[in-house]
Amino acid sequence: MESTIVCGAMHFVGFEICKELLNRGCSVIAIDNEEQAERFHLEKWLEIGRNANLMRLSIEEIRDEIDSETVCFIPFIDFLRSSEKMNDLLNTVENLIQMENITEYHIIYPSQYYHSFSDMDKSKLHTIFQKNNRIKKVVEYYAPTLYGPWQPNTYLFQQLIEGKPTDDYLDDQRDAIFIEDAVKEIVGNTKATEHGQSLLLRNVQSDTWRNCILFLNESFSMPDEKKMIDNSDIQIINVKEQRSYQEGLIMQMECFKRFYE
Repeated sequence: MESTIVCGAMHFVGFEICKELLNRGCSVIAIDNEEQAERFHLEKWLEIGRNANLMRLSIEEIRDEIDSETVCFIPFIDFLRSSEKMNDLLNTVENLIQMENITEYHIIYPSQYYHSFSDMDKSKLHTIFQKNNRIKKVVEYYAPTLYGPWQPNTYLFQQLIEGKPTDDYLDDQRDAIFIEDAVKEIVGNTKATEHGQSLLLRNVQSDTWRNCILFLNESFSMPDEKKMIDNSDIQIINVKEQRSYQEGLIMQMECFKRFYE
């Protein structure tokens, strides 16, 4: 896997995918419609933008740049809760699948979506792929709550860090994985996957989501526990922690203090 494209490269999961691919020596074309004016966007690109293997291109510029088989990563999970951003993503994918040299698509959904085929945006994405018969490989990953630096405040962890918890959040209360660990598994597993596979990421440590909440606010009123997904038709990828959840959350808190306080 030498040539790659990452959609939503300035977003939470997309940015981490870019970093991991660059660390592995891959060439990365970053697609993102976000402006770079905000301070934290500039900080992200200062971290990776000097890498000679990275290009940030518009969808119109990409076709002339890919002259070999290319793997595309689509962190669908980053585009939830914004109809405008989701429409941009769907339009981007519709353009990308017309490019013959893009032969693999790896899509990252939230784990709650595994049973949610009625979701309108997910259905639209499926339809886009179904209309094109040149695609060689599509793989779906389902990730639980991902946390770490740059987590958006659509997640409860970040809401607690900001001191503004709500009853409206994207978390999967069954599990949580540090973003770096999750992305390493996704990127590292790419070559071993097959067309049509569905894979669920699971932390080998149990109760991580609840432990994270209690670390952030020990008096927080916990929601009712949910059972883990354990279906025979989805492959489980067990993710080992490279950092403790305490270390990961401290990194997330420090990131917030550095750029938002």
